[in-house]
Order: sequence, then structure tokens, then C-alpha cells
Amino acid sequence: MEYLADYEYVVNGIVKKCKSICFSEIFYRNNNTDKLPIESLKIKMYRKSYTDQHKLEFDKDEIYVQVDVTGHAEKIEKQYETDARTIETDLKENGYSVINGIYFEEDKAEIKKESEPALNEIAKYLKKNPGVLLYVIAHTDMVGKLDFKIALSKSRADAVVKALVSRYFIASDRVIADGVGPLSPVATNQNLEGRKKNERIELVLRSF
Repeated sequence: MEYLADYEYVVNGIVKKCKSICFSEIFYRNNNTDKLPIESLKIKMYRKSYTDQHKLEFDKDEIYVQVDVTGHAEKIEKQYETDARTIETDLKENGYSVINGIYFEEDKAEIKKESEPALNEIAKYLKKNPGVLLYVIAHTDMVGKLDFKIALSKSRADAVVKALVSRYFIASDRVIADGVGPLSPVATNQNLEGRKKNERIELVLRSF
């Protein structure tokens, strides 16, 4: 992907050089509403308002996309901090705790390597509180069919439980997995930042 502007975007987790780093989403479809491979495009971004349409060059034809700038890196990064002490406080005060630091491959239940610190903090809390029983609930955004998203969330919750049991030796009867898909959002699904917040794992106190 070749960037031809002063600004740029995070693609596959790689941040390119730019004067103003933002997390943005670029999306486009053909006439059959199928997604096209973004890697095959060369972007020419004109320096206009962020809400304007920006021209893309695809072979010799021209198509248009909307560029949605959703927030600064520092703001988004803070949403993904978690630790055992926070989990304990949240569960005591609210009965649940949001665990934002667990990442999955897109539309899959495969846990990414960078999720290890968050999993470690969950395990640390559970080992410190051996009498606690939890539900592990996965949530998704609202992009896609409802049945798929609910099934995906259940598979992701199962993957988290499996990781806790197999890697951290947490007893399987202490953590029960379930998923509710997009049915309990905490933010809008109309932009990338909101969808990132909605894709989350929550621990719900079952017994103590």
C-alpha cells in the first residue's frame, strides 16, 4: 500500500510515518457489496476536510471511499489497560469487570499473542481469590449478521476459558463461557472507536 499524503493509517497493525497519527478506517465495496482487498490499492489523499471523500486509484478506474478518522492513538491505547487489582475492585463494586486487553483475529475466535498480559492478570486475580467463580462473557460489534456475531462471541468466550484452563491451570468449573454478540453495546457501532469498545471480554461474578 503506497501512501501519497501527509497523513496515513494503521494497516495490519503497522504504523507508517506521518505528521499526525490517527486511527482511521477505510472501507469500500464493489457493486456486489463484496469487500475488495485494501492491499491492492494506491491511495491519493487530497488535503481537504476529513469528512470529504478521497480519491483512490485502482488500476485505471477510479472509485471513492469515505475516510473516517475516529481518534488519536493515545486515547485508544488507554482503553486496553487492565490489571488484577482493577478486576478485583470492579467485581466487588459492580459485579463485573471489563477486560479490554484481549484481542482476536478479525471475525475469528483465535486469540492474538498480545492478549497474554490481560490473560495473565485474570489468572492472577483468580489465583489470589480461589473461592471466586466467574462467567466469561464475550461481546462483539454490530457489523455483520446477528447469528454469526452471537456464535462468534460464544466461540471467543470459549477460547478465553480454554486459555485460562490450559495455560494458567485455572479449574474449568470456576469459569463458564458465554457470548451475547452485539446485544449489549457500550458505545456506538457507527465508527471504529466505538466498535473497538464494543468488542470486549467481561468477567461477571457468579459466586464467591
